[in-house]
Amino acid sequence: MNRSAFFYIFLLFSFSAFSQKKNNFNLLFIGNSYTFANTGPGNPEVPLKLAELAQLNGKKLVYDFTMRGGKSLRWHWNEGQAITKVKSGKKYDYIILQDFSLMTVLPDSLSDFKKYLGRYDSLIRTTSSKALLYMTWGRQHRPAMIDTVADHYLSMGNKLNIPVVKNGLAWKYLAVHYPHLNLYHDDKSHANDLGVYLNAAMFYFYLFKEVPSRKMVNTTNAKAATKEEIELIWKLVPLIK
Repeated sequence: MNRSAFFYIFLLFSFSAFSQKKNNFNLLFIGNSYTFANTGPGNPEVPLKLAELAQLNGKKLVYDFTMRGGKSLRWHWNEGQAITKVKSGKKYDYIILQDFSLMTVLPDSLSDFKKYLGRYDSLIRTTSSKALLYMTWGRQHRPAMIDTVADHYLSMGNKLNIPVVKNGLAWKYLAVHYPHLNLYHDDKSHANDLGVYLNAAMFYFYLFKEVPSRKMVNTTNAKAATKEEIELIWKLVPLIK
């Protein structure tokens, strides 16, 4: 075999290995009710739906979490459980950081948003895990809020070299292009069942790099997402860059 042929085969196998999809993940979620949604802090709904989607499609996803309603990453840092889990020595593929939804829009809180993301990033880099930012969304009655939220998540992601799952931008896209679909609970803040599904779908697509063949999962709300709404979600998710 000449050198050119050997080099070509080497490149072919290298590209194949590099492009191979990962089919199992171990995650740690740190957040609040924007992550645990309708099932409570002891059984958070976004990772629950994500794991169910993974299982339906022959993937394996396990997760741990620390949740408290209405709390920020600063609170989790000072409370201590999140830090204990990060430093436990357990290998997480990603540690997912979701801050209080108003941290980026209140001037007095923005500095803490930046400060504590920096602290988590520095701590996580001492482990074998990687950080992943969970971009939240705006209030239903304040549609322009998402632009501020997105700007700060993307800015910090770029500054710290942390990837961002752009859930908030997916919510914005749906509101602009499909305003008849509602993602919100009556409080105009938290996700209803369709909103939770969209959040889980964004994580699924980020992790597994595919649109699943089996898309329907069990629902937790009385008003379940329909098959047509689920199909629309999966047309949207790959468009969010």
